[in-house]
Amino acid sequence: MDRVMHKFYSNGFILVLLGSLAIAGPLLGHPMKFDRDKRMGFAQMIPQRLGQWERISARFGEQMPAELDVNEIYQALYAHPDLGQIALTLEYTSDSRREFELHYPDVCHSIRGDKVVTYAPGRFDLADGRHINAAMMSWQQANGGFSAVTAYWYITADGVTTDSMKLKIKQALSGLLSRPEDAVMVRFDAFYEEDLRPQKRMDLFASIQAFNQSIEREIDSKANILLYKQLNSEET
Repeated sequence: MDRVMHKFYSNGFILVLLGSLAIAGPLLGHPMKFDRDKRMGFAQMIPQRLGQWERISARFGEQMPAELDVNEIYQALYAHPDLGQIALTLEYTSDSRREFELHYPDVCHSIRGDKVVTYAPGRFDLADGRHINAAMMSWQQANGGFSAVTAYWYITADGVTTDSMKLKIKQALSGLLSRPEDAVMVRFDAFYEEDLRPQKRMDLFASIQAFNQSIEREIDSKANILLYKQLNSEET
């Protein structure tokens, strides 16, 4: 019971903090923002063919709905002859506090009403010997809609993170000091139609890992830094 109450009060504190920041922001004036038109150029970074993966559809730039208020978003669906289809989503924001906020997967799918199940982090071994422990979840739309296993992480000036709430709070606090921070989201969705049994989930994650390895092999060093290491204005 004590642990439940502690979690309740912790979540309540976070909500109060975020609410206070939302109120305090206008009182402190309009903080300096980055250029609204700043871009990373995702569409030029990611090839149409990634080994045996073939891009079969893509949306980016002016093709995206106007209500998606991030600086840049790239969504592409890739198909593999043996491993199925995986969607790659890349988002960039120059100011994650309010109007240019990233679409955090765990938050957005829950708000939309999808059935969301979170799992232990999934390990992505990188070519340089490092690894990323990506956030893992599955989501199912109601009434027979899409279902997918999702892996994602965020790249910031401090490196890689997978904690959506901490990132939101950190960027809200930095905004109060008129120092809004850039962030990039890297997200993979492997779709499925049947029930998601443990072995099926493992197979889908293995497909995501294989897809990511193909991306690593095909992109240049600048894109590698942007997607796997750290946002740095001198390098990206």
